[in-house]
Amino acid sequence: MGRVLARVIGMAGMRRGLNWAAVAVVVAVGAAAAVGDAGSPRSLLADQYVLLALQSLGAGAEPRPDQLARAAILLDLALDLSPGDAELWRLRKELADRQGDSAGAAEALKRYCALRGADDAAQLELVLRAVSRHETLDRRVAAVEKVLDGQAAGQFSKALRSRLSSYAAAGEREMGNAERSAKLLQAALDLDRTNKDAVRQTLDLLILRGTDFEKIADATVHLVTADPLDAGARRRLAELLLSQGAYAAAAEQFSTAQLLAMQRPDVRFAADWTLSLAASGKAEEALGLLSDLEGLGEVPQSGGDEQGEQGQSLRLPIDLELLRLAIYRRTGQAAKAEGCFRRLEAALDTRMKAGDGRAGADLEWLSLLFDQKVQVSIPASGGTVAGNSAGEPTTVERRWAGWRRLAGGDLEGARAELEALADDPFAVYGVARAMGDGSSPDRIERLQRVVALSPDSLAGLMAAIDLGGAGVTPKPSAEGARLAKVVGSWPARLASPNPWERPWVNLTLTVDPARYGYLEPIVARVALRNATDMPLGLGPGGSIPSRVIVYGKYRNPGKESGSMSPIVVDLGRRLRLLPRETVEVEVRLDYSEVGALLTMSPREMISLEATAVLDPLTLPAGAAPMVTGPMGTTAGVFLIERRGLPAVEGEVDRLISAATSSDATEQFPAVARLVLAASSVGPSSSAEAKATASKIADALNQAYGKLDAVGQAWVLRFVPPAGPRGSMFDPILQLASRSDEALVRVMHLSTQVRDPASAEMNAALRHADRRVVGFAEALRSGLEQAARGAKPATAADRPPTVK
Repeated sequence: MGRVLARVIGMAGMRRGLNWAAVAVVVAVGAAAAVGDAGSPRSLLADQYVLLALQSLGAGAEPRPDQLARAAILLDLALDLSPGDAELWRLRKELADRQGDSAGAAEALKRYCALRGADDAAQLELVLRAVSRHETLDRRVAAVEKVLDGQAAGQFSKALRSRLSSYAAAGEREMGNAERSAKLLQAALDLDRTNKDAVRQTLDLLILRGTDFEKIADATVHLVTADPLDAGARRRLAELLLSQGAYAAAAEQFSTAQLLAMQRPDVRFAADWTLSLAASGKAEEALGLLSDLEGLGEVPQSGGDEQGEQGQSLRLPIDLELLRLAIYRRTGQAAKAEGCFRRLEAALDTRMKAGDGRAGADLEWLSLLFDQKVQVSIPASGGTVAGNSAGEPTTVERRWAGWRRLAGGDLEGARAELEALADDPFAVYGVARAMGDGSSPDRIERLQRVVALSPDSLAGLMAAIDLGGAGVTPKPSAEGARLAKVVGSWPARLASPNPWERPWVNLTLTVDPARYGYLEPIVARVALRNATDMPLGLGPGGSIPSRVIVYGKYRNPGKESGSMSPIVVDLGRRLRLLPRETVEVEVRLDYSEVGALLTMSPREMISLEATAVLDPLTLPAGAAPMVTGPMGTTAGVFLIERRGLPAVEGEVDRLISAATSSDATEQFPAVARLVLAASSVGPSSSAEAKATASKIADALNQAYGKLDAVGQAWVLRFVPPAGPRGSMFDPILQLASRSDEALVRVMHLSTQVRDPASAEMNAALRHADRRVVGFAEALRSGLEQAARGAKPATAADRPPTVK
């Protein structure tokens, strides 16, 4: 028991420490370009705009509006170059949502869905975004039902149609169209049994209508099977089983619910769990649970410890201490029962002295129920209960009268007083007590009657313990027995899931090939497989979490090494995974901090390692492992190499020829290597190196004006900002600062302009292209804030934006 609670306590604390907003600055973007036109000039340049966009967002803090604006424009330019890259459209939609640009997000989502029609989750979002434009509920519902009735719905998956049906059902119900709502709900469930929203709606409707227990129980069972790892659904099921006296089955479900809950148990939950254990013959386990809760401080008391004159204080809330007293008393642990009663007595005495008029009656009742002598003074009115206006004794008065006779040893008088209260569980239990501690048929019948009347009460608990002591198993109701049989027929994985010990999913991270050349995209594939024999919902509202963190390290032997910021990968591209089914997403590992190093260091051999974590609760800190939730698992790749290229010396003429030729395949890598080589030459370099750099600069300065916009932007990506004495690439920079092409001017602003009042900035603000103007405005804002020493907004200043 302690193991379960300790796991929950530790993980609940870790969940609280996870700051998603700080992680979300790098969102996984895929590798469509890598598969299609990888290595083409347009795809190579698009990669650089993506890197600049991610760089604009910063790391570790929520991006400012100017950062988001720059990133959005850079991504727009990347998409102009690579419009078939679905994952770039997905990232563009994410950015638009962050900016509050609903129209831009909708357009980006539409473009993504056109390229990835099999992404159920995105298709659902697209439909609901379109529907949300209608101002009234009836029009929104009508729009969804029109989609369901249209030809396009035939192309949707069953899971997607199910979600749309449950959406329409909720709207119809809100408008009072119960029959139509029920029909849509049934259609949703027929299409997909993992649609938890449809099951919840069905259950709520049954409860609202006061439907018989059997239908409510069946719906609750369905709620659990729709999402077997939902702690709330497990708790509902456990409470139903307990309410019908199916104690053993209830205890198992309470234990499972606690394991999955990942939070501190509340008093009601702890009480129900304890009662189920004790009533099913596991008194020691129940006492162990209470001891664990007491020792770990798991159940906070509403008003702190209640102290009495004797210096004794409650170790648990009264409801739980009372259960412990009942277990001690009915299992013959008299000394421990005495100590427990004294703690309760002290607490109630404190309440009496504070003016609580009910506390005295409570104390007297407990003394009768547990055969204990009260050691404190109870006010004269403390144990009295007023009769009705006709002077007839109330049920409570008669119950008390019977129990007083029982305490005084008048067993026949007690039975006579209590026999008339056939539907009062404490009265019936009193009759059983008056019969002694034997196993006579009459006594057993009375105890079974108490369990039938109120299985989840203190009276039901004591009766169940007494039955167990007589060698008799408490009988659940017929409905409880049927429900317990259903739960008992489940396979072990469903009945008592423990995904930590027996994983429900398999996560893999692969990088193939493991060795790459300069400017080649490094593509990782994250795959998630449903390892069970059950269909499981994927993503928010489903059993399988869809959020994966990919983090890693890079090494540049003898030079630079470090950690990559975590990349957030959303695997929720479907609404459910069938048994043994897999969903896979491609991730560009070079779209991270290491991307700039890979781009700007063609000569260096750089190695990478990466780890993917599903359902993380804490972020990685150095070498510390990441802790995961119930479905969490990890996968890693530990040797990825980017080969280095030789120095340009000895092949300068060949590279210049390639850089100035029309062969784009050779042109772009050659330009990058030449510019970087020339830019690395400093005042202390040799005369030969300076001459080589001058030769490179002359060739590129002459060729630059003949390049198209894509080529010119590519050159600018590698030209370092000009210093106080200018740059060897001044002719290039002069032409770029006057270019009419957005590709060129935005690249120039990104890589060259650092003064918000410079002539280049002012000229860009007057440019004819709105993207250039918008980027210049955002860049100027950011530079001005930096000049003023403004701190970027932290994640604490804004709500998390990860979706």
